Amino acid sequence: MVARYGQLFGMPYVVARPGKLFGWLNAEDAARALALLVRGAGPDGITYNLGTGRRVPFRELLRIAEEQAGRGLVRVVPPDEAELDLDPDARLGRDAAGAIGLARRNLSWRPRTFREQALSYFAWASRNLG
Repeated sequence: MVARYGQLFGMPYVVARPGKLFGWLNAEDAARALALLVRGAGPDGITYNLGTGRRVPFRELLRIAEEQAGRGLVRVVPPDEAELDLDPDARLGRDAAGAIGLARRNLSWRPRTFREQALSYFAWASRNLG
């Protein structure tokens, strides 16, 4: 999203508080877990948390985006000047990382690392959004 914005409009994406933490899960990793459930992995009636199991600073995603699409994609500003205020704690509740141990044990499911997931997303975006 950030890389595409910069390419489309020729200007940086303006964000506030890029150090905020968020839970991340690439759709491909979620789909792998759902496929395991559809095929009958794990006991019935169990609710699973899916994610990486850790909160990641948005700054880390921005760094990977700039590696893929070039520097200058993001400009950090005070919250009142931002197009995106990365403060879910203050306005939208907590953005937590769920405990994924049950999915690991019952489904033998492991998410890829955050970096692998982000790179996969950027590869998909360059093929499909360009």
